[in-house]
Amino acid sequence: MSIKMTNDNISIDSELIIIGNHINAYIEIWFDVDERFGLNTEDTDEYVNLYADYYPEDGRLDVTYIHRAEDAELIAEKLVEDITESEKELILNLMKTEGLDELIAEMNEEQNSGMNMQ
Repeated sequence: MSIKMTNDNISIDSELIIIGNHINAYIEIWFDVDERFGLNTEDTDEYVNLYADYYPEDGRLDVTYIHRAEDAELIAEKLVEDITESEKELILNLMKTEGLDELIAEMNEEQNSGMNMQ
C-alpha cells in the first residue's frame, strides 16, 4: 500500500446513519483506488465506494470498499485490512466532525429507554 488516506484525499459525507449496533459513514475519496486496493478499474466504467462502520460498544472501526460494475452490479465487497492506525484516527475524527458523538449518545438513549426497571 503506497497511497495513504489523508485530509487531502478523503472526506466524510455529512449524513451518518445508525444501522443496528453501529454507525455507518460514506467516505468520499480522491485517490487511485486501483493502486490502493489492487484493482483494475482504469479505462472502465467500474467504480468503488468506501464506507466506515463504527461500533461504539467496543470502539471498532471497519472500513469496507464496494467495487461495482457500470450497471451497479456488485463485483466485490471487501474489508480494508491494511488500514493504518493514523487512517482510522483520521476517519474517526472526520466522523466526529459530522456528528458521531451525538449519534452515539442517541444510540445509548434508545438502548436505555428500552429497559424497564422493576
